[in-house]
Amino acid sequence: SWAQIARDQEKLLEDGVACHLAFSNYHVVAEGFGARGLYARRLEDIDQILDKALAASKAKHPVCINAVVGKIDIRQGSISM
Repeated sequence: SWAQIARDQEKLLEDGVACHLAFSNYHVVAEGFGARGLYARRLEDIDQILDKALAASKAKHPVCINAVVGKIDIRQGSISM
């Protein structure tokens, strides 16, 4: 799910069309375009993932971090772009 979009879309439009998606391997897609793709599954891994991303960036490689996040209401009412 694209939860950041679904949260407001479902509330305002009472419809979650195009928000409830299957998991996508964006990190693999990024690698197909020559970027460094990283996958963060657990919070405990984020420091290591960010270190790898920073090292790749310093070496002039684009980076995509595919991070699994949960639903929270911390941004309730904000606009996502």
